[in-house]
Order: sequence, then C-alpha cells, then structure tokens
Amino acid sequence: MVCIVLQWLLVLLMEVPHFGTAACVCSERASIVQSLYAATNGASWIRPWDMSSADVPCGLEGVTCDAAVNDITKIEVAYRGLTGTLPDELGGLAMLEILTVASNALSGSLPDSLGQCKYLRRFDIYNNSLSGTLPAVFSAWTMLSFVSIGTNLLTGSLPKEYSAWGGSIIEFYCDKGSLSGSLPTEYQAFVKLSIFRIASNSFSGTLPASYSGWSSLVEFSVGSNEFTGTLPPEYSALSSLTTFDFPNNNIEGTLPPEYSACSSMTVFGCSNNLLEGTLPPEYSRWSLPVLVDFGGNQFVGTLPPAYSNWKLLQSISLADNKLDGGLPLSYSSWASLYLFWAFDNNITGTLPVEYELWTKLQRFRVNDNQLQGTLPAEYSAWMSVTEFDCSNNLLTGTLPPSYSAWSSVSLVNVSANTLTGSLPAQYSAWANLAHIYVAYNHFTGSLPREYGNWSQLNDFDCSVNSLVGTLPTEYSKWTKLWNFLISRNMFIGTLPGEYSAWRLLDTFECFNNSLSGTLPPAYGMWPQLRKFNVRDNFIAGTLPPLYQNWSALKFFDGSNNQLTGSIPREFQSWTTISTLRLSLNRFTGVLPPEFSSWVSLTDFRAHQNNLTGSLPPQYGAWTSVVNILCNANSISGTIPSSYGGMQSLKLFDASSNLLTGTIPQNVVLCPQLQIFSVGYNGLDGVIPPRSSPTIRVFSVQYNKLIAGSVPPQLFSAGIAVAVCGTLVCPASSSGIQVCLPQDYYFSRTQTFGDILLILTLYRWRCDAQDSTLSQSTTLYVDSASTSTESSTRMVSGSVGVATLSSILRGGGNGGNVASLQRSASVLRLASWCDASRTLNADNNEQLFTDVSDNPLGLSLPVQSVPLATAAGAAVGNALLVLVIGIAQHGLHVVQHHTAVMVLPLPLRSFIEQFPSSMLPGSLSGSYGSFMQPSLEACLVLLVSSQKSTAAWACGAVMIFVWLVFPAYCVYVILYAGRLRRTFVLKGVRCEHAILHLSSRNHTALRSRSKQYFYSLSHIQTYLMNATSKWAVRPATTGTAAQRREKQRIAPKQLLERMEGAFEGYVDRREWFFMVPWGLSILGGVVLGALTAMASDDASAACRASLWAAGVALLLGVAEVVLCVLLCPFTVRLELVATVTGLSLGVVGNALVLGGEDDVAGGVVSAAAVLELAITVLLLLNGFDRSCTSERSPENMTSELADGNGVITIAAHHPQQQRRISDNALLLGVARTSLVTTQQHLRLSEIVRVICDAHAVETVDTNSC
Repeated sequence: MVCIVLQWLLVLLMEVPHFGTAACVCSERASIVQSLYAATNGASWIRPWDMSSADVPCGLEGVTCDAAVNDITKIEVAYRGLTGTLPDELGGLAMLEILTVASNALSGSLPDSLGQCKYLRRFDIYNNSLSGTLPAVFSAWTMLSFVSIGTNLLTGSLPKEYSAWGGSIIEFYCDKGSLSGSLPTEYQAFVKLSIFRIASNSFSGTLPASYSGWSSLVEFSVGSNEFTGTLPPEYSALSSLTTFDFPNNNIEGTLPPEYSACSSMTVFGCSNNLLEGTLPPEYSRWSLPVLVDFGGNQFVGTLPPAYSNWKLLQSISLADNKLDGGLPLSYSSWASLYLFWAFDNNITGTLPVEYELWTKLQRFRVNDNQLQGTLPAEYSAWMSVTEFDCSNNLLTGTLPPSYSAWSSVSLVNVSANTLTGSLPAQYSAWANLAHIYVAYNHFTGSLPREYGNWSQLNDFDCSVNSLVGTLPTEYSKWTKLWNFLISRNMFIGTLPGEYSAWRLLDTFECFNNSLSGTLPPAYGMWPQLRKFNVRDNFIAGTLPPLYQNWSALKFFDGSNNQLTGSIPREFQSWTTISTLRLSLNRFTGVLPPEFSSWVSLTDFRAHQNNLTGSLPPQYGAWTSVVNILCNANSISGTIPSSYGGMQSLKLFDASSNLLTGTIPQNVVLCPQLQIFSVGYNGLDGVIPPRSSPTIRVFSVQYNKLIAGSVPPQLFSAGIAVAVCGTLVCPASSSGIQVCLPQDYYFSRTQTFGDILLILTLYRWRCDAQDSTLSQSTTLYVDSASTSTESSTRMVSGSVGVATLSSILRGGGNGGNVASLQRSASVLRLASWCDASRTLNADNNEQLFTDVSDNPLGLSLPVQSVPLATAAGAAVGNALLVLVIGIAQHGLHVVQHHTAVMVLPLPLRSFIEQFPSSMLPGSLSGSYGSFMQPSLEACLVLLVSSQKSTAAWACGAVMIFVWLVFPAYCVYVILYAGRLRRTFVLKGVRCEHAILHLSSRNHTALRSRSKQYFYSLSHIQTYLMNATSKWAVRPATTGTAAQRREKQRIAPKQLLERMEGAFEGYVDRREWFFMVPWGLSILGGVVLGALTAMASDDASAACRASLWAAGVALLLGVAEVVLCVLLCPFTVRLELVATVTGLSLGVVGNALVLGGEDDVAGGVVSAAAVLELAITVLLLLNGFDRSCTSERSPENMTSELADGNGVITIAAHHPQQQRRISDNALLLGVARTSLVTTQQHLRLSEIVRVICDAHAVETVDTNSC
C-alpha cells in the first residue's frame, strides 16, 4: 500500500512545472505577442491571456512555440472577441506558419510586414471588418496552402502576384467582400487548387478559360458577382469538379453540353444570369447531382426527361425561365427530392400523379404556369411537405380532402386558378399552417368553423370567390394573424367583435361583400393595423372614435356603405395616414380642421355625403396630397387660397356644393394640377388669368356669375374646358369645349384615353350670340349637330354611288368599298351622338335605308317596325348578289360564244368591257360589296332590344347565308385547289402592247404634242393594265401525282368557275381575298352590335360612335399595312387607289375620334369620289386588254408604216409582221392628230383575233 502511495506522489511531482528551472524557448518573442495583445484590446477578449505569467508566450492559449526553431509557429485566436488592428510587429515572427484570427471584430488594414512570414502555410482572417487592399507582398508566402480572407471590407482587386502561390495553394476563400476587378489569368498556376470560392464580391470580366488547367479543382464558386461573357467550354476538363456555382451574374450564351464530362458533379448552380437556349440533355450523364439550380434565366424548350437519371437529386430549381411542355413523368424517380421549383414558366399539361413517390418532398412550387387538370389526391403522400404553391395556373376541380395528411405544411397557395367546390373542413388538421391563399377561384359554400384551430396562422386570403355565409367567430383564435383578406365574396352578417383578439393584425380587407351591422369599436385594439378596407358593403352606424388607437394606419376605405354621423376629430392621431376614403355614405357635420396633422396624406375622398361647413384652410398643410374629392355635398364658403401650397395636387373636385366667392389664382397654379372641377356651385368673379400648364380638365360650368376668359395655358387641343352655364364664351382656340353632366365625377387623374372619351362624349360649343346659357336644365344643344347630319347624308350618298359602281370593276375584292361603308356607319353613329345631346334625344331614324346599306330599299315585316329595313337589307342584298352573279355568268357565256363575233364591232367591244365570270365565282364581286352592311343588319336583328322572334330568326338564318359563301371559297381555293401545298394555278406575267418607234420614224414624232401622247400611252399601260393573268400550272407526271390530282378540283374548272374570287391578285396572293372579306366580316359584326346599342339607348350613341371609330381605324390601318407589304393587286392603279382610299378612311375615322365630324365627312366623301373615278378609268381602259406571255416561245411584231417610216408594236402570233401607216397607231398617236374611234376599234379587233387564235394554240403553255 505504501509503495502505491509513493508511486502516485512521484507522478504528481513530475506533473508540477519546474519554475525557474527552464525558460520558454520563444521568450524573446514575448514583446511581439504583447503588441498583438495590446493592439487587439486583449483585456476584452473571451478568455484573455495572462501576460504576467512567467512562461509567456509558450503558455498562452492559441500560441505554439517550436523548440526546433526557437520561434512561434502558430497563432490561433479565432472566436475570441479581438478588436482593434493587427500590429506591424507580427511580421517579426519569421517562422510563423499559421495565423488564424477568424470571426473577430478586427478593423484597419493588413500590415505589409506580414509578407516577411515566408513560411506561412495557413492565413485565416475570415469574418472581420478589415479594410484596405490586399498587399502584393503577400506573394512571398510561397508555401501557403490555405487562405481565407472573406467576409471583410477589403477592396481592390486580386493581386496577380499571388500566382507565386501556385505550387502550394489548395484552398482559396475570399467570398462575401467588396473586391472587384477581373480574375487574373496568372492564377492558372494554381495547379494544386482544390477549392476556389470568391462569391458575393464585385468581380467582373469573363471567366478565364485558362483555369481549365486546375485539374484537382473540386469546388468553383463565383456567384453574386458581375461576371459577363459566356461559359468556357474548356471547363469540361475539370474532371474532379463536384461544385460549380455561379448564380447572380451576367453570364450569357448557352450551357455548354461539354460539361457533361464533369462526371463528379454534385452541385450545379447557374441561377439569375442571362443564359438562354435549351437545357442540355447531355447533363443526364451526371450520376451524382444533389443540388441543381437553373432558375432565373431565359431557357426555352422542354424539360429533358433524361434528367431522371439523377437518382440522388435532392433539390432542383427551374423557376423563372421560358420553359414549356409538360412535367416529365420520369422525374418520379427522384426519391430523395425535398425541393422542386418550376414556377414562372410556360409549362403546360397536368400535375403528374407519379410524383406521389416524392415522399421526402418539403417545398413544391409550380405557380405562374399554364398547368391544367386537377390537383392529384395522391400527393397526400407528401407527409413532409411544408410549402405547396400552384397558384396562377389553369387548374380545375376541387381541393382534395386527403391533403389534410400534410401535418407539417406551413404554406398553401392555390389562388388564381379555376378551382371549385367548398373549402375542406379536414384542413383544420394543419396545425402548423401559417399562410393560406385560395383567392381568385370559384369556391362556394361557407368558411369552415373548424379552421379556428390554425393557431399559427399569419395570412388568410380567400378573396374573389363565391363564398357565402357569415364570418365564424371561432377565427378569433388566430392570435398571430397578420393579414385577413375576404373581399369580393358574398358574405353576410356582421363583423364579429371577437376579432379584436388579433393584436398583430396588419391588413383587414372585406370590401365588396354584403356585410351589414356596424363597425365594432373593439377593433380599436388592433395597435399595428396599417390597412382597413370595408368599402362596398351595407355597414351602417358611425365611425368608432376608438379607432384613433390605430397609430400606424396608412389606408382607410369605408366608402359606399351606409355610415352616418360625423367624422371623428379623434382621428387626427392617424399621423401616418396616406389614403382616406369615406365617399358615398351619409356623413354629416363638417370636415375636422384637426386633420391638418395628416402630413403624409395623398388621397382624400369624402364626396357624395351630406357634409356641411366649409373647406378647412388648415388642409393647406397637406403638401403631399394628390387627390381631393369633396364634391356632391353641401359645403359652403370659399375655396381656401392656402390650397395653393399643395405642391403634389393633381385632382381637385369640389363641384356640386354651395361654394361662393372667387377662384384663387394660386390654387389653379398648383404645379402638378391636372383636373380642376368646381362646377355647379355659386362662384363668381372672373376666371384667374393664369393656370398651371399641366391642367387637362378645367371645369367651372354652371357657376352663372363666373365671367372673364379662359387662361391662355388652356389653349391646347388636348385640354377639356367646361364653361357652359357661365358668362364665359371662349374662342374656338381655347382647348376643346365640353359640358359635363352634373353626376359626372372624377375618381382619379385622367389618362389620355379618359380625356379622349370626355372630348368625344361631351363636346359643346359656345354660341357667341348668346353666352348667357339657361341654368334651368343640364341639357344643351350642340350647334354642330345640324351640319353633321347634312355631312352624314352627303357621305351616305357618295358611298352608295361608289358601292354600286364598284360592281362594274369586280366588286369588293379590290378597292375601298368596305372601308367607305365602315366610315359611313361611323359617321351615322356620330350624328346620332350629336342628336342625343339635343332636347329631343331619341334616335327614331330608321336603320339601313342608305343606298350603300340597302340599295333595293327593301323592307320586310318581322313584327318589329324599327327593324323592318334591317331585315330588308339582309335579305335584299343577298338576292341582289345572286341576281348580279347570274347576270355576270350569262354575260360570260355571251362574251365567249362564237355568235358574238358576227355582232358589229362597237357593240361587241361594248359588251366585252363589263366584268364577267362563271358561277359560283361570279358571286364574289357583288358579295364583297354588300357583305359588311348585310352582316351589320344581321347583328342588329340578333341583338337589338327591339327584336321580335321573327327578326331574330331572320337574322340567324341570314348570317348563316352570308357566311356560307366565304367558307366555300376558302375551302375550294385554299384547300381543294392545292396540290402538295401549291396552288394548282399560276400567275404568268403579261407584256402589253407598247409603241416602239424605229429610228427612221423618230423625227416624225418629235413634236411636243405627239411626245406627250406617247408618254401618256406608257403611263396608261404601266398603271392600268394587268401585270399577270392566271393560267393552269403544268401537271405533275407520275402515277402518285395523278392520284393526288384526282382528289383535288380540276385546275381548269377552278380557273373557269372560281377566278372571280382571285383574278385581281398576283401570283402567290390568291388567298388575299380573305383579307378584305375577313375585315368586312369583323367590321360588320362589331358595327352591327354598336348600331344596335346606339339605336336601343340614345345615351349610348356617343360611346358607340367612339368604339366604332376606333374599330374602323384599326381595321383600316391593318388593311393598309397588308396592302403595302404584300402588293397583292395585278393592276398597279388598283394598289395605289386602294392604299390611298384606305388611308383617307383611316384619317376620317381618326377625325371622328377627335370630334371633327364635318371634316371627317369631307374626307370620306373624297375617298368615295376617288373610288368612283378609279372605276371609270379602269372601265375606259378596258378597250386595251391584249397581252402576251413573257414565257411564250416566240414574240412577233407588227409594223405600222407608211412611206415615211416604221412604228413597231407587239403582236400575239408567231412570225407575223405587217407594215401599216403610222396614221393607225394602236394607242391613238398619229403624226398630226388622234385616229378616229372606228380606226381604233378595227385595229383592236385585228389584235384580238390574233390573240384568240394564239390562245387556242397555246392553252397548255400558260399564255396570257
């Protein structure tokens, strides 16, 4: 026993330090350590050093002394609370190998003296507040293997001198700093580098391709910088790479497929760059990915199903791209997946049921796509899901009750879909639910009371559904609630006072329901409330003064209820309020002057109440206010001049009150004022001579003692000035004068469209002979209405003549008839608009009586007198089209019958000038001329409130009749008339008869008059003759081709019977007939509906005319653009005339929008005259229709000659030449005068006979 005790004592003696027997081997470095301790406030460290100890520095925690070198080799004082700076004396530790001061609070710059520590292997200053730049002298650390300088305040660039570390550096960390500049290419010398992490700095430039030599690299993290350029394909050589992370940069281009060679890839992040292209399917070769992030780029295409090979995948983000297609079913193989984000793409299809295998899934977001179908009930297997978001898709069906199994879910968002059914009561099992959004769906039923169990709930949004019932009192248990949104449903009952328990509430919205009762005073216990909106309900009672406790309130809207009483003065405590809306209630009393404390107010609305008193001058302190609406009350007194200090005021409406006095000059000079409305008051005096140049609406109407003149700042075409009912009669240059109804109120600052609507609907013109307008009525007479009516009649007549004459040139396939008809309809509606403003504002005018709409003037009994002519137009025009088609068919037979050759030449030529074709193609010309007004009539019969059963039946039948023929033409020409997608006919170019003078006869035509006629002949030929003619395309040989042709309409039969629909168009434009017809159909439908609306309701005439003008304008612009781009017409003059006429129609419609109906009528009439003139010119030109194909094997010439010379003209039969006198020139050019008509006709007949003979011989050679 004694021996054992002695042994223990010996051991203890050996453990006791032998003070005084041996000194610390690094004692000479004690002063350096002391300087570090002092410079970093050592006394405040966590576990400070005892600098009085005898073994300093050897005995200090974190200091290592090496007896072999008699020096300090390690200083490791991380997480010790160091402050201050690093002293220069540290450079004296020549043998220092490790310096670690990470996660302290050091500041200042890095001492250059540390460069003397040439044996340093590890340098760690991570997570401090060190500043300055990185010293280049640190390049002396040629043995350095680890450096961590991140999370500091260092600036500047990475010194290229650090490339000297190339033989030793393994780990390089400088993330989360403020470094900038480009990456030094010299760092390619880091041949042993394993980790390169420089994320969250401000580096720029491109990623150096030379870094592909880092063969040992495992991690490359350069995210959250400013890198540009493309991804170097050379990085595919980094075979050991496991983490490649470069999010939040500006890298562009595509993902290199070569990266598939990085077979060890586990983390790949490229989110929030400018990458595009598709996702490389080659990346499916990666067998080890755990985390992949493609989000926030511009990737397109579909999701590669091959990515299902990533069996170890745990997280993938595809969000915020342009991906489409469906969700691959094969992704169900990702058994370890816990995060799947594919939101904000164009993904279609359904949610795959197979994804139920993702049993470890926690976060699922596919919102903002185009997913359809239902929510799979099988997803109830996601027992660990915490976040489920499929909002803003096209999902249907109901919410699966089985989702109640999601015991950990905290967020559910299914808003903005088309979900139906009720809210499952089973979801009350979601004990951890914090956020639920089911808004913008079609849910019905009531709110389940069981949801009161959601004790962790922060957000509840069920807005915009069809939910009914009362608000459950059980929801008062939601004591952590922030936002409660139930607007736009059908809730009834009262607001539960128990909800006062929501002490953390930020937003309360229940507007647009059917709630009643009063506002609970207990809600004053919501101290953090910022937004309260109960508008559009049936809430009555007074505003509780206890709401003064809402000291953080910014938005209050109680408008359109039944609130009464006065506005509590106590609300002056709402010093942060920005929006207050109390309009459309029954408030009485005065506007409290104490509200001047609302210095942040931007929107104040108290209109349409029973307020009295005056406008408080104290409100001049509202320097940030934008809108003030207190109209339609009983406010008296004057307009305070202090309101002139409202620097942000844009809308001031105090109309329909009892205001008196004058208009303060400084108020209308508010620098941003756009709407100033004080009409229907008792103001007097003169209008201020100056106003703000920003004003767009200036209304002082029906202040009968207001005098003076309109400020010159309002002399602009885009400003509405309302001075009706005053002593002011401004000049026509003073803006555009309007007269607004008394119940017209401004709810916001006006856009250009709003101003345009005002100018269109409420135009008014002061009569200078009587500027004192009667105050007994709000009706007024537009002095322009009479002239507009006259203008409309003129337009109607000219358009009617143009419509009928167009049949002679082929009808509505070419020309501007449909455009003219649209403009005529617009002007008719505009005249109704003018008439609606008169004292007899009834549109008793019978519809469709104009020649352009109903040329037969037919009226049919349809048990509705106002619609009799509409029925007559729909039926009569169809009969007229049929008659004209049959007539043209008969004319075609006559023109091509051999008996016609025996008729006298003048009579035969006259017959041949009229357009003709065979049925059914002969219907197309007149069809195009009458289609639009006929469809208008059909729509009126269908939708007019005056319709009878007979009228509706007539409209339904006739709209079918009018749409059958275009459908037939589309089928025959665009489908049956095609062989292997090529039209079976082709357009062959024509070479018309042109005068060619021989050199011998040139002197004979040198007189000015003869040269003039000669030039005219060239112009006439160029503009008025067809450039091509349709002919049969050569048949394709071969048995297969013959079988296909048998399945199509015979080309020759198509040419004979349907050419009337496309003969006016050039090759490869045979389909263009759909453009005027399609626009006519659209115009007829829209204008017909608007005509019915204006006819049924005189007050809607102005709105209908505005819409009609807008639609006609858009259709006209579309047709002009297509004609200019495609040049479809075979006659050049037809193209010029069509574009010109359509452009005039566009201008006319624009003028109607601008309120200049008279000018518009003149423009449209000019377009109609132009159409008529072009028709006449083309008819007169019909006497010269000879042409010859450029593809004919031979051309021949005829020479008209006398003894003085030879004139050569084109002929139509091979190898024939004749010499005749130049007194018989083809186009009337003689040596001294024009030839007679008889000579002209004889020569034309000769040419025609030759052409006919040639056509018979070359029918298969595609000649003209």
